[in-house]
Amino acid sequence: MNQVYGINLLSTSLLTATVAIPDNKCGVSVCGGGYHKKLMWWSRLLRSPKKNQLEPKNEEEAFLLANGALLLQELVALCDAKTTPLCIFSAKDLNLATNNYHRHQYVLRHTYNYTLYKGILDHRLVLIKEFQDHDYLFTEQVINEIAVGSLLNKHAKVLTIFGCCLETKAPILIFEYLPNGALSDHIYSSPKHLPPLPLETRLRIAMDIADAVTYLHLANSKTIIHRHISSDNIFLDQHFGAKLSDFSLSVSIPYGERHVDAQVVGTFGFTGPECIATGRYIEKSDVLGIGAVFF
Repeated sequence: MNQVYGINLLSTSLLTATVAIPDNKCGVSVCGGGYHKKLMWWSRLLRSPKKNQLEPKNEEEAFLLANGALLLQELVALCDAKTTPLCIFSAKDLNLATNNYHRHQYVLRHTYNYTLYKGILDHRLVLIKEFQDHDYLFTEQVINEIAVGSLLNKHAKVLTIFGCCLETKAPILIFEYLPNGALSDHIYSSPKHLPPLPLETRLRIAMDIADAVTYLHLANSKTIIHRHISSDNIFLDQHFGAKLSDFSLSVSIPYGERHVDAQVVGTFGFTGPECIATGRYIEKSDVLGIGAVFF
């Protein structure tokens, strides 16, 4: 039976992961129901002086503990305990969902070290984002994507993250599947097998992404800067409504400040020259990214 881990951050001093084992199939909508017990692995891992009591039994459990600890730390630091529940899937679940990541399930290979697959989880079509094994910094960026995504999940113009798998070196992410793919498919696909998008559709996509970015900047206690807005990170539903994704490089502006200084990252051509020159990011950095997409 699948398990659902609803991340429940009661406070910055008490970290509790609630395990929900529902009566029916696993899903985000039932994360609060069914039989509950308190699972303290990750919080004890962060606080317990007797680390030998938490020794992992195998490599998958080692990744689960390490990635889980990172995720909890990031959720507390960024989200101020205002996240939505996430499903935690096993590596076996995802192998079954994608037929062992068969090429027929392939959707997109991104230059930024990840591949997208479609799969079936709990009778629902989903998008599975698998990262290449990488160093510790890269794993932190994936954890950041989970944390920010869970914070923004309720917004209609943000690609919904259903959950993740923490049993691999770089966590694997599970999102809602949108049938019209990435915006880049409609701009750069070669040979051109998709008709040009009508002007009305293009304007609607621009408005949808502007709506998502406004929410990112204003809806939370800290202003969050996306830093990686590109056509690869915009997905289209059956009506060509747009949803923003990929928050792996997002950073928050500290309280009382108007900017944040950070390592220069992103896609060339979608990052402002002032950011490249100074490493300083503000809300207008994302506005430039939107403009570059629709230029």
